[in-house]
Amino acid sequence: MTGSVSLLDCRDRDCARIDPVAPAGLSRGALPTVVTDAAGRTLVAYQDLAAHRIMLAACSDGRCESAAVGRIRYGPGAGLAMTLDGQGRPVIAWTDDNGLRYGSEWALKVTTVLNARILTGPRPEPPAR
Repeated sequence: MTGSVSLLDCRDRDCARIDPVAPAGLSRGALPTVVTDAAGRTLVAYQDLAAHRIMLAACSDGRCESAAVGRIRYGPGAGLAMTLDGQGRPVIAWTDDNGLRYGSEWALKVTTVLNARILTGPRPEPPAR
């Protein structure tokens, strides 16, 4: 699939068998960015262009849960990066761009995710295999 992004969940230590996991809402715009948190979850920040949102997906055991963590006011920018702060919270840097070829206005946004349900709630049950 050209242009698609998915995570690969290994069913065993050797990754001989894998299950693809695709966070919902991925499309054109900046490439998603990935980190692993202290709980071992894979965190994926991405742009949901249809909803004009910056999304954070928390993935473990072959399942991903997503939550909106920012609003894209103008349009998708080319920049998206994520790290964890000293307290283990996701910090997402992204650009909001009005898309004008000349005289383009864009804003650098930095979002620290403080209380997303997907990070503080119970971990999802793994799918039956």
